[in-house]
Amino acid sequence: MPTVFYVESSCVITVNVFPFDTQTCNVPIMSFVYGGDDVVTTGVVGDKAIMVSPGNGEWEVTNVTTLDTGFDTMQVFYFEIHLKRVPNFYIYVIALPCFLLTLLSIIGMFWSPNVRKEQLTKLSIGLTSMVSMTVLLDMLATAIPKTAVFPLLGIYVVVCVGIISAACVVIVVFALKNPKKKSDFEMRKDEETREMMTKR
Repeated sequence: MPTVFYVESSCVITVNVFPFDTQTCNVPIMSFVYGGDDVVTTGVVGDKAIMVSPGNGEWEVTNVTTLDTGFDTMQVFYFEIHLKRVPNFYIYVIALPCFLLTLLSIIGMFWSPNVRKEQLTKLSIGLTSMVSMTVLLDMLATAIPKTAVFPLLGIYVVVCVGIISAACVVIVVFALKNPKKKSDFEMRKDEETREMMTKR
């Protein structure tokens, strides 16, 4: 009966296109006691092994390969595990809400003319959306690995925040004057015109 071993391994990952990234994790197997002349390690991965272990909810195992190499007198055997991230969680929880918030904020802020009496209402829409974005940024900060490379999803969220910030600046700087209120004479004239039209 074969013996089952459980192995934990740390892998260097690249998050440039997170959450649409693929990773390759190496699991080395070697003997520290005997050299390559005494012990030769080999292995084969069957198709059933990949089908039985498809991954967890976040990762999908796409392939498992083997590699033989060595240094000095030691012989090392590697299992190369190829992983693909399942991005559904990040799309539905972070990317899609960011897009909807940005779209609805821009529509709400520029749906009507930017007159000064409505300036505060329009500005509150943008600021409220930015506060909501900070919640999504906090979720993103806890989800992604802390590396020197800023991931694609982080750039997307920052761009959405930048669009709303630019819209708030436009609302403040390029406000139109309030529509001129009609004088009493003009209001009486309009009233007389309406009365004449109704009599006809």
